Amino acid sequence: MPRHVRGIWLSGAVLLITTAGTVAEARQAPTLPEIMRQKLEHSRQLIEGLVLERFETIERNANDLRILSDLSSWNVLRTPEYQRYSAGFRDTANRLSQAGLDRNLDAATLAYVELTLQCVECHKHVRGVRQAQGLADRPWPELAQIDPDRVKSRGAAP
Repeated sequence: MPRHVRGIWLSGAVLLITTAGTVAEARQAPTLPEIMRQKLEHSRQLIEGLVLERFETIERNANDLRILSDLSSWNVLRTPEYQRYSAGFRDTANRLSQAGLDRNLDAATLAYVELTLQCVECHKHVRGVRQAQGLADRPWPELAQIDPDRVKSRGAAP
């Protein structure tokens, strides 16, 4: 193979590898708003799977939700409460996925309801922290900067 052809081939390979790496990084680190949109879409598909008894849809979307919750972008607060909500979400998503694999509609439905309640409670917690820190009108990424020692637990003495 002529030297200039090898050079072109090598340059193309490097470009392809670099581009693939950039695309993979972009896919691995979606922004928080992107994660929340994906979470809503997976939730919509879950309810469709439950209503139509499409167990593969239930299993796949529950698993995708659990994977989303493992992304670093998901972790917007460093409070113990937020960590508990996230862990509970992951556990329930795993149970929901397993119920889909087991073709157990009742267990899947119950897990879906629990997952929805966890989402609502966690979002209430995050909104409360944002308001307490005066960040209600600021962009979401700033939440990660909140000092967990300054955040009071619900029901804690002032």
